[in-house]
Amino acid sequence: LVIYVLIKSAVITAMQVQVADQIVAIPIAAVEEIVPLDHIRLHGFGGRNMVRIRERVLGVTDLGEAVGFGTSETPRNLAVVLQSGDESIAVTLDRVLGHQEIVLEPIDANLKSSAPLCGATIRYDGRVCFVLDAGRIVSDHAAPADALAAMKDTEELADSAA
Repeated sequence: LVIYVLIKSAVITAMQVQVADQIVAIPIAAVEEIVPLDHIRLHGFGGRNMVRIRERVLGVTDLGEAVGFGTSETPRNLAVVLQSGDESIAVTLDRVLGHQEIVLEPIDANLKSSAPLCGATIRYDGRVCFVLDAGRIVSDHAAPADALAAMKDTEELADSAA
């Protein structure tokens, strides 16, 4: 007798963050760094927000808006730089709560929405926490190459004029 068992869940290390009143887990493998936004200036190019972090120009998106939790009335004070392949973006959020190993349960294909979420987990306090699909949010919100080039050119002109 052979019994086949389909294992759908996985254990991953994830960073838990707060955006609005929701908690979202981000796979730690996709996190490059956490950046306070106190002294960083956002730039608008082609209808997209951009930021320069460590000599790189990145597209910026509000995590709450991207996952469907809504925008904030007050500016978010942190950004997490996410990387997938050769692309990176900065997602803004309210707070980093820490990291831990979680059991990732994938979202059923019938329940998937347009939000970049790949699964969910149960937190230590019994609440459900969605897990961000980092690859999808990076590909959906990465700044186009022409916007990156335009911002670099604009900043180089500003630097040479100063």
